[in-house]
Amino acid sequence: MLSPQVQLMAFEDDVAIICTCEILCHMQEEIMKITISRIIRYITENGLELAIHKTEVLVLSHRRKHNSISIKIDGHLISSKPNINYLGLQVDSRMKFSNHAELASERATTAVKSLNIIMPNFGGPKECYRWLIASVNNPRLIYAAQIRQDTISTKAINYLKAIQSRSTLRVICAYRTISYNEATNIVWYPPLYLLPKEKREWGNADNDRWTFRVIGNIRKWYSCKHGQASYFLTQVLIGHGSFGHYLKRFKIRKNDNIKLLRAANDTVEHAVCNCDAWFNARRTLCIYLGIDELLPDNLSSLLVTANIPFNRYF
Repeated sequence: MLSPQVQLMAFEDDVAIICTCEILCHMQEEIMKITISRIIRYITENGLELAIHKTEVLVLSHRRKHNSISIKIDGHLISSKPNINYLGLQVDSRMKFSNHAELASERATTAVKSLNIIMPNFGGPKECYRWLIASVNNPRLIYAAQIRQDTISTKAINYLKAIQSRSTLRVICAYRTISYNEATNIVWYPPLYLLPKEKREWGNADNDRWTFRVIGNIRKWYSCKHGQASYFLTQVLIGHGSFGHYLKRFKIRKNDNIKLLRAANDTVEHAVCNCDAWFNARRTLCIYLGIDELLPDNLSSLLVTANIPFNRYF
């Protein structure tokens, strides 16, 4: 008979003994010792053996002091650790999962480096194939996500964001200067942590205002299945690439004027909606779509509702 404070959780040959208390004290250590002794006796009576060298102790507590214990099992002293591995999940004493995220990211980074070689920004596979290739890392990153999502730390989230961002950049043929929110939303690639929280961040992020203005309703954008991101479409959606405003921002050029015209600010909005160099192409597109004028506010709805592959536009 186990103490009311003790619960057992078993999966295959892994058994977790959970003892709860408000304050860690000597009594709790005694309860754990008694419980482990009974389990060892039961295992031995059934012809099995406990692997002492694989036995680990973890104290889940937010206290900075008095948050460690040591338990003696068959003459072996086992001290609590800051984190342990249980069924492939790195569980730490505060349930922040930073160690798990860091380890998963390190493993995924090796795969990303190999995949990037076969997915150059210009040329290479289409987006649908790029997405499939890049998704091989997802199982590593989202493992046990339901358990982690309520308590995961910002540090752990940043680890996951970094590796997902690197994969996504190759899917949409984008530069490293693009933000995480822009990259994941352009490619219909749901972020690796709470989606509702990410959607709020997407709407509030200042550095994504142009992309947010163009895409607008993220649900409709996710539901679009007839188009694929490409090198040129990505530049239109994020304003990065060959535009003078972008080149000046990163000190590649001294000014943001159009080289041929030597006038006006060369922004993505100017190039798509106002530039005289593309007047005929823009007019032809407006007639084809049955609209009076191409604007940033109607660009997304045209891409989503026209049911025409994106490469017909860009």
